Amino acid sequence: MLKVFIAKDDLRFLELDLMFQGVNTNINLDTYQRLTSCNGLFLELEKSGNETRVKVNVNPNSSYFLWQENNSLFLMDEQGQELVDEVRRKGSKIKSDIFAPQLEGIVAIGLYNCAIPDLEKCGFCASFDYSGLKYSTDEFEAEFDRVNEVEAIKAITVNAGSLIERSDRGYGAMAPYVRILRDKGVQEINLELMPPDMDQENLQNLLYEIRDDGVTSIQFNLEVWDPELRVEVMPYKGAIPTSVYLDTITEASEVFGPGKVSSVLMAGLNDSESLREGAFAVIDAGGVPSIEPFRPLKGTPMENWSPDINYKEVIELTRDIVGELQQRYGSNIMGDLEGCLKCGGCNIY
Repeated sequence: MLKVFIAKDDLRFLELDLMFQGVNTNINLDTYQRLTSCNGLFLELEKSGNETRVKVNVNPNSSYFLWQENNSLFLMDEQGQELVDEVRRKGSKIKSDIFAPQLEGIVAIGLYNCAIPDLEKCGFCASFDYSGLKYSTDEFEAEFDRVNEVEAIKAITVNAGSLIERSDRGYGAMAPYVRILRDKGVQEINLELMPPDMDQENLQNLLYEIRDDGVTSIQFNLEVWDPELRVEVMPYKGAIPTSVYLDTITEASEVFGPGKVSSVLMAGLNDSESLREGAFAVIDAGGVPSIEPFRPLKGTPMENWSPDINYKEVIELTRDIVGELQQRYGSNIMGDLEGCLKCGGCNIY
């Protein structure tokens, strides 16, 4: 195993710490409306000839400050010391109430909120009560045409809240929107979905339907590996056993192919041992684990929770994951990934 030692002034350490902490800022940023969970701002950092890209959230409690003076940006600590030689905003020209911009040509959408019996018991996200689809297909199509004129949309992640009482987990409601994207010529459509509650034959039929509708990659996000912690943090989604997620990943990998089925695991909610165990279980099931930071959201019971992260172990794990994927699927596998893994704003690769 490759050993990685992180110094406090290392750019990689700074990148990870920014992902978890976010930034305080004096900039009025309209990109932080939580249209989907994929909110955030992309920054390019340069220090001592090295460069990296990171997606950060605005956090008034962060010890990092993103400051703008005239046309220049500065990244500073609490003492006002500059931390990098240069910082640049990287992103999209799109401004929309439906499509959340990520990088150029890459957007995300959230179609509806969670329909669960008691939102107060769920500490995971800041979803509002389910009130149906947020916009009609006509509104969706018209807005797509508008933003596509501003910037050609090449890749999109389609997500939504949890509909735990529906056997298809809400895909039937999402399908008309997915087909619009297909018919508009979007090259990569990534779908986030809970594992459907159905037998193997019906699951296979649904997965082929999803693929035929235009979806090119799919995510079944575990988030938390430990069974007890899953129920504690997200009691309704967490009630679905990890074995069901893994079986669904296996079925989906047969339909979508290598590198096209993924599952998010949260660093900061999982300890290092659970994170590693869950990640390699996903790989063995035929999927790609996406290791992402848990960033508590305002309005949830966990908004003031501070994760304890061992950055050295996280970096070691991500390198082991990449090595295993390349050994199984070839050295080009990382270039074929889609969705959250393609965007790269949240996952730690």
